[in-house]
Amino acid sequence: PNCAVYLGVYEALKDAFFSVPALAQYPFVIFLLAGAIGDFFGSIVRVPPELVNKKLQLGLADSPMSALKSLFGSKTQRAATLETWFAILSRDMPHGAIQIALYEQAKLVIESMPGLGVQDSTLEHAVIGACAGAVAAM
Repeated sequence: PNCAVYLGVYEALKDAFFSVPALAQYPFVIFLLAGAIGDFFGSIVRVPPELVNKKLQLGLADSPMSALKSLFGSKTQRAATLETWFAILSRDMPHGAIQIALYEQAKLVIESMPGLGVQDSTLEHAVIGACAGAVAAM
């Protein structure tokens, strides 16, 4: 579900940003911005289950419901959960933004070189995506 939110927001913002003349001449910036914002919204779906999972794995909760209560039960717990969410965002947003921006930029470069004989295939997208993910992970 988080990837659906991430990519849905990304695609909508990418299209909106390309319609802004001042931004349209900077596609890489558009890809970065849309990717970061998309990752932010995807994290709303991703982070709570991730935190519940961590509580259960570490033995800090007996059930998913008790893990949720320990994350959101009091004002102090909600504040700690929010701090944890921001820490996760500081790790994930740059990675998500860089990865999708590199992927989109690589597609643009490859599409601009018709002499390469590269077809618009699933394999091509998988290779570009794998390379973008590897570079973003560094």
